[in-house]
Amino acid sequence: AAPTPATAAPPRASHPPNQTLYVHNLPESKPKLPELKALLYAAFSPHGRVLHIAAGRSLALRGQAFITLEDVNSAAAALRAMHGAEFGGKVIAVEFARERSEVVAKREGTYVPREKRMKMAEAKEAKSLAKAAAKASAAGDPKGGDEAAGEPAADPEPAVVPQPVPENNPPSKILFVQNLPLAVEMSAVSDMFSQFDGFVEVRPAKPGLAFVEYANEDTAGLALAGLQGFRIEKDKPMVLSYAKK
Repeated sequence: AAPTPATAAPPRASHPPNQTLYVHNLPESKPKLPELKALLYAAFSPHGRVLHIAAGRSLALRGQAFITLEDVNSAAAALRAMHGAEFGGKVIAVEFARERSEVVAKREGTYVPREKRMKMAEAKEAKSLAKAAAKASAAGDPKGGDEAAGEPAADPEPAVVPQPVPENNPPSKILFVQNLPLAVEMSAVSDMFSQFDGFVEVRPAKPGLAFVEYANEDTAGLALAGLQGFRIEKDKPMVLSYAKK
């Protein structure tokens, strides 16, 4: 059934407008995932061309979806029309997603692999630290703390745990998945990857690692592009690579 208008608070404007919408408060148990995605497509496509829908039934994904449209105007029109609409017996909430979809970045030719983004961020942080150290030295406090005044310096910030980077392997029908939460259930991983056509199976490896097989390299590539960097937990973005042959 088509969504019907319902009373809801105005959509939040916490993130800049972009082509991807974050939809939450969706039905959590019914319908089944393929039907849910079909219903979401039917509901959002009147407002613009839908490029991609990411949804799942795992605990991490239940009740929410990310819908990417062709342009920002279409996404804004869909947000205005669908926020507060009744969908499957629930009033859904729609807002702009925090980050642009990689699907859009690849279409526009602006996609930057995760490894390169991490190096750019590290270089920016190193430059910032060097600038702060130079400023402290010019002020006559090379240590940047209060030791010169007889007070112990503050405890240093905890080190940032380095994240794994994708392996640079040739295309394969099998994906290597890193940085999964240690307690994640393989059924939840299967739910995420089975939303893409050609899914065959998930094979657990060591804790935090898994292999995901698809029917061919093309379908595996779509899953890699769609789920690269997806966060099951806030501080653990998944890192996907083609598996070694």
